[in-house]
Amino acid sequence: MLVVTITGFGVVVATGGIAGLRQAQQVGAAAAAVAALVTPLLAWLWRYGSVGSHEQAVERVSAALRSLAVAQREQWSMEQSARQVQDPWPLPVRWAVTARAQAVMASWGAIRGAPRAGALRLDGTFEGVADVFSASDSPGRLVIVGEPGSGKSTLVVRLALDLLDRWLADGSPRSPVPVIFSVAGWDPHRPLLDWLAGRLATDNRALTQPVRAASGAVRTLAWELVASGKVLPILDGLDEMAADHRPDALVAAAGYLSSGQQLVLTSRIEEYERATAQVGPLARTPVVELLPLMPADVVSYLHDGVQQPERWNGVFEHLRHSPDGPLAAALATPLMTWLARSVYHNACTTPSELLTTPYVAGREAVERHLLGRVVRAVYTGINPVYGQRSPEYADRAQRWLTKLARRLQIAGTFDIAWWRLDQMVSPVGLSLMIGLASAGIYLAARLATDLPLLLDDEAVGFVPATLAATLIIGIASTVAAMVPRSASWPGWAFGCVIAVLAATWFHLRYEHVTWISPVGSGLLYGLVYSVLSIKAAAPRRLDLNIDRARLLLGVKIYSVATLVVGFALLIVNAYDIAIDTVLWAAVLGIGVLPALFAVFVGSHQTQRAPSPGRLLREDRNFAVMSVLATGLLFLILGIFSAYKPQLGLSLGLALAATVSPWGRFTIIKIILAAQLDTPLRLISALQEAHHRGLLRQTGGVYQFRHARLQDQLALSADRPAHARHPTAA
Repeated sequence: MLVVTITGFGVVVATGGIAGLRQAQQVGAAAAAVAALVTPLLAWLWRYGSVGSHEQAVERVSAALRSLAVAQREQWSMEQSARQVQDPWPLPVRWAVTARAQAVMASWGAIRGAPRAGALRLDGTFEGVADVFSASDSPGRLVIVGEPGSGKSTLVVRLALDLLDRWLADGSPRSPVPVIFSVAGWDPHRPLLDWLAGRLATDNRALTQPVRAASGAVRTLAWELVASGKVLPILDGLDEMAADHRPDALVAAAGYLSSGQQLVLTSRIEEYERATAQVGPLARTPVVELLPLMPADVVSYLHDGVQQPERWNGVFEHLRHSPDGPLAAALATPLMTWLARSVYHNACTTPSELLTTPYVAGREAVERHLLGRVVRAVYTGINPVYGQRSPEYADRAQRWLTKLARRLQIAGTFDIAWWRLDQMVSPVGLSLMIGLASAGIYLAARLATDLPLLLDDEAVGFVPATLAATLIIGIASTVAAMVPRSASWPGWAFGCVIAVLAATWFHLRYEHVTWISPVGSGLLYGLVYSVLSIKAAAPRRLDLNIDRARLLLGVKIYSVATLVVGFALLIVNAYDIAIDTVLWAAVLGIGVLPALFAVFVGSHQTQRAPSPGRLLREDRNFAVMSVLATGLLFLILGIFSAYKPQLGLSLGLALAATVSPWGRFTIIKIILAAQLDTPLRLISALQEAHHRGLLRQTGGVYQFRHARLQDQLALSADRPAHARHPTAA
């Protein structure tokens, strides 16, 4: 506040001389009065009202934990259905502590915490994994390794669902809630606890609420759940991390486990062997390996899961008589068995071609063949939700999924997160498109809201002024869009550009106008941009269930923001407005806008599972309310100045395309449609690919069902494929 006061004092003095000095004294008095009234109130509210006591925190943690368990149960039940695990029945995946698994784990004595301790019974099938993990002598930690496509992800989904069923059935559960995390995007230089809490908060916005721990420290609900051991992290896909990150990830996991936490980790066995060769095995953590499917189980599964199974008689006979052949080796994993069933499910297909060259020549040839044909097969097949698509539709899906896989590989990621798709397009091109969209929306909104002025012959200055403002908004939006969203100063970049360009335009057109008005406008617009940018790096949610903690937090944030807005307004109209009215404008803003902000930032407990489509709809609703809030802000300011609510609505609409994740995604999907031939309704297309089994969902993020499918599609792109992990290369 002192910096703002001194700056305003200097600006007014420099531009107004002695009269400016008197005005500056009034400015300083007004600012000091507002600060004196607001600052103690803010300090008291923030310290005593927004967080609550530790006893209240215990209740909130308990409620949050149950909501998390219900949401996880819903999410992974739907995901298991989408992966067709129960269709026709779960494959009997077996697992055991093999010699290869024992070579990458600590001794049984170290695992059980007793010298010369014997081995634990850690073998079983798909249905019994939860019984073994929750046994009385289990350490509550487990590493699951296996060959690519051996069913690691499917097994941990079953483990999570069984543990969640038991947790929800227990009237007073004491065990942790299992939560599955895809670790492909984790940078192990960030502590695992912090990353887990951040991922929880991203997928469950209610867990961003602050609570007071027993020590008195203020933490988010997500951080408290993880740090207190109330969450069982299931880290899926260590092998999907960059190769040079895997050893560091094991070191970070070991540090997390050193405090007595529980953990489940999955990885391809070769990648895990290389990582443990560098840093050693995880302490007190047994390792099990998934075993190949038996040919008899594969035959039974295919017989019960396809149309006209007699078409498969030749393949069945071959598997029985050549259990060690290339075809049997290829179909020994659940992934390849599912692919074979999907590709040759319909009666019009010919599975006997698997017995002909070149597929019979080797396992890799069979796998490449199945991976290359599955997209077209699932789209032309009958789906209970989407029905049967035409061959032309399937061919287009094959093209855009192939290009999408290629872009993901170049970006070095497996996550299809709609709010992070900007990594797939040119930053400069995206910034220019955002600037163009912002300018176009602003111009359209101004013309629509001020149409009478446009038709009024006496308002000769309206058109050039509006066109100049449109150009300035477009340039400022372009510059601000180039600033990384993780930075804290895009709003000030936006405001500074507006101030400089507006001052230049005013100076060229109106020689008698000082620099005060454009500088003040730049400060005001920059502040609006900054406020609308709050938490804009991830999807945001509108919540109409206002609670006391969020309302008081909104009071703190918007009180400071509106104070600066009021002071900026005072500077802009320093020669035309009385100090008392500006002060009342600031006070009025302090009273109204915090309630709106409390409504905006959704964080109430929800028992609904997160999904990409739901997150997109919630952020869109948030963007709409941000536009209305901006209009209300200018309505309040317009009571005491020349600002109009139409200006706020126009500016809010323009910034929604620049700031909100939903607005940016709307622009990005247009770019991707032009470059990759993706459907304009991209989320709906991804949902269909998920329902057809090509994608999997982890929280609000889609991924290809398996890394091998993404790799194969990327390799089939026109250009030569890069390394699997470009960042590692």
